[in-house]
Amino acid sequence: MFVANVTPVMLIASVAVYNGEAFTAIDTALLIQAAMLIAGIGTLIQLYPVWRIGSRLPVVMGLSFTFLSAMMTLAPVRRRS
Repeated sequence: MFVANVTPVMLIASVAVYNGEAFTAIDTALLIQAAMLIAGIGTLIQLYPVWRIGSRLPVVMGLSFTFLSAMMTLAPVRRRS
């Protein structure tokens, strides 16, 4: 589960460009931490539902590889200011 959450983020960070510079190790670590935090929040919402959102089952939420091709296409694009 951990590898499935980290791999898409690392792939996107490897091609991403921000302000004309490649992502540093600190930027990549920040993205990984954010992905793990959101996966944890999603898991807690599944386990302890909020109103009608959630299944009350121990479903572990994570990232998907579905969006990966679109994100890897958009990540290296430099935006004009």
